[in-house]
Amino acid sequence: MKPSWEKEDEMRGYINILSNAVQRSISYRIDVYFILISRVIGLLVQISIWRALFSGEEYVSYSGGVLSIQEIVTYMMLSAFLSLLINTRVTNTINDKIKTGEIAMDMIKPLNFKYYMIFDTIGYNLFLILFQVIPLSLLALLFFKITLPSIPYMLLFVVSVINGMIINFIMEYVIGVMAFWFIVSWPLQMLHRSLVKVFSGIWIPIWFFTDSVQAINDILPFKYIFFTSASIFLEKLTFHEAYIQIFIQYIWIIVLVLAERFIWNKGLNRLIIQGG
Repeated sequence: MKPSWEKEDEMRGYINILSNAVQRSISYRIDVYFILISRVIGLLVQISIWRALFSGEEYVSYSGGVLSIQEIVTYMMLSAFLSLLINTRVTNTINDKIKTGEIAMDMIKPLNFKYYMIFDTIGYNLFLILFQVIPLSLLALLFFKITLPSIPYMLLFVVSVINGMIINFIMEYVIGVMAFWFIVSWPLQMLHRSLVKVFSGIWIPIWFFTDSVQAINDILPFKYIFFTSASIFLEKLTFHEAYIQIFIQYIWIIVLVLAERFIWNKGLNRLIIQGG
């Protein structure tokens, strides 16, 4: 067991990583403002398309019930917010470290590499929350009449969002580690992000998927990254259904953590064997 002073030094190291990630991101804040403007324009286009699809109707039916145009607008706003938070740089960072051999130096540092990536991601997300999520949220509340859920649903929403971020982080981390075998992992990253956009419901609400596609999607992790959170926010799930969805999120986190440990150990052995 590590002495308390060593644990404190280690924690200070992780806090410094988080702080550096925020400061590094702030140095590119001008670019972020342009990105924010482009996201607002994209969001307005999406909302206009959905309004056109509703053909002037206030409600549309789906297999599980009825959706209003206001709920679709809220859903699109949630998509804009949460797609920011679930998007990470972890795959690119790991890929670059493996390609340049820097990963070997990271292995001899006193800080755990995975925790390094976690705190770097948290720092980056804090920056996004301050400079993109909060401005978009204020825009939504002021101009789009977004209705917040009740407090119990809001608490469940926050838990499900955190779980979704963890699920996506682990998947991106695993893809980054795959660079031990493929040298570059960006094709896998592109495939993963495309699957997330489609099957998590970020592009199209899963309510409009066919029953057969929804059945397949239920056994995949993607819907639990975003759609579960959106469904809870819109109160489209009963409390019992929300608890079940969150429980499934925890199952996926456990499964993915086990997979990550197995793949990381295999990749590390490969690095050692190759003399890294």
